[in-house]
Amino acid sequence: MAGDERELASTLDVLAWSLFFNGHSDRSLEAFEQSVELWQKLGDESGETRALAGVCQVLVAQGDTERADVLSRELLDMSRRHRDTRSEHFAIHFLADCALMRSDFDEAEARYRESLRAALALGDVLETSLEVQGVAMAAAGKGELSRSARLGGAVEALWEARGIAVDVPFWNALLEQHIGSARRQLGAEGEASWAEGRATAFDDAVELALAEPVGEPEAPPPSST
Repeated sequence: MAGDERELASTLDVLAWSLFFNGHSDRSLEAFEQSVELWQKLGDESGETRALAGVCQVLVAQGDTERADVLSRELLDMSRRHRDTRSEHFAIHFLADCALMRSDFDEAEARYRESLRAALALGDVLETSLEVQGVAMAAAGKGELSRSARLGGAVEALWEARGIAVDVPFWNALLEQHIGSARRQLGAEGEASWAEGRATAFDDAVELALAEPVGEPEAPPPSST
């Protein structure tokens, strides 16, 4: 019955996110893909959009940027057709992640900024802070190390003040690869920039993330780990 299949599709979504956040990415991907298939069978593109966002998230976490990029573009089209602003925000964010992972830092920063504006429109503080981190990682890749450290410090201070904790392994690894490396390369200057960021009002940090950087890169981009 359609009602039973709809309930199963929704249940698979919930299960898939639980599996993802508990480190079972392969099983999570399988559950999300099953959910997508059920929503397609039901002709419910809105449900399919939500499940497809999960598929894209897992693929990004697994580093399958080729498939994630293709499906994130599909997700972007679907979310815009349905005026699903949250899924649209996620699609743009995933495209930014893919660009970052293939070291296309200009594209990554442009996408993270676009996703940042979408998160601001949603009024979602957590998502906004994640996009600021995204801009910071792209900035590090472009050699804008002090800017990267300032943005990273601002997010850390916000999370401490709000009691926010985010522990997603692939995201933690990206933060360390880019922002952590930038901070270490700068040495004492990096610690000063980090402290400056921590003392910056978060709204001002958002403006810094959205602003076009001025001047030449401060140092060669950090090496990949």
